[in-house]
Amino acid sequence: MGGIVITVTKLAATLNPWAIATALAGLAAIIFRQVMGFFNLRTKYMMRLSRNLYFHNLDNNLGVVGHLVDAAEEEECKEAILAYYFLHTYRDIDYNQGQLDQAIEMYLREKYGVRIDFEVADGLRKLRELGLLLEQPGGILKVVDLTRACELIDAQWDNFFQYHHER
Repeated sequence: MGGIVITVTKLAATLNPWAIATALAGLAAIIFRQVMGFFNLRTKYMMRLSRNLYFHNLDNNLGVVGHLVDAAEEEECKEAILAYYFLHTYRDIDYNQGQLDQAIEMYLREKYGVRIDFEVADGLRKLRELGLLLEQPGGILKVVDLTRACELIDAQWDNFFQYHHER
């Protein structure tokens, strides 16, 4: 360490003071540039992290409630679709509510390997509201054919929002 100081001192005595000042200024500029590069990189990383957290955030406050409502509606539609599918595909079988529930649960267990307590009542309620369910004496459940189902759903969709503009 002492040898370096002596060498630098001897060089300083023999060199021009302007050369030393310029060399130190250059060294300071290199150090400053490296430090600023680090801070700029850190700032870019933090901006990217903030942007990703903002855009990939599930939801908060009222958004969570909306997300839960959407999920519940989606599940209700799945229940109605499964109930309609079974009643339409196996229309030769006279299902009552309990038998339909068991058949769908067995299908889901065999096809996907999951045990689910299928809420057949919710699916049937939705089909009833849409006018797709035909309930026969003895609790036998049937559904309208696909063409009629499309007509009924289309009519409900067309009449979902009535806009009347008075001039």
